[in-house]
Amino acid sequence: MLEGRARAGADEADVDGGEVMHAPDEGDDTIAAISGSNRDVVVVTADRELSELIQLAQSAAVMPSA
Repeated sequence: MLEGRARAGADEADVDGGEVMHAPDEGDDTIAAISGSNRDVVVVTADRELSELIQLAQSAAVMPSA
C-alpha cells in the first residue's frame, strides 16, 4: 500500500503474488477497510497501531519474521 508522494514510486500492479495498491487517503485506514471486507486477506506488518486496526476489523494481522 503506497500513500501520499510514495504513490509516484510504483504503479498499481500484481507483483510476485502480492498486489501494489495506492491508498486514496491514509494507508492504514485503506488496509483496515480492505482486510475487513475480505476475510482471505492476511496483513503482515510490524506497525502495532495498524495491527490493532486490523484486529478491530476482525481480520488477521501477523508480525513479520526473518
